[in-house]
Amino acid sequence: NFDWTLAVAMLGVCAAGLLVLYSAGHDPETGSSIPMRKQAASMGLGLVCFLIAMCFHTSFWRRCAPIVYVAGVVLLVVILLK
Repeated sequence: NFDWTLAVAMLGVCAAGLLVLYSAGHDPETGSSIPMRKQAASMGLGLVCFLIAMCFHTSFWRRCAPIVYVAGVVLLVVILLK
């Protein structure tokens, strides 16, 4: 049950974000945009994680949700106290 509409919308928003970063961070001397490259690399990593997460059944994520939630809250507290 893959939601193609959601996937296409997500890719569209990502592409729009990259376009904005390219126009804001474009360096005419080098002809490149370093902020856009960094964001594109992060988006690629996120896409790979998304595809891996999609391979697991939703019942797996329901069982893991409390653990992931607590881990996220603990990490936020650690960052807050740092």
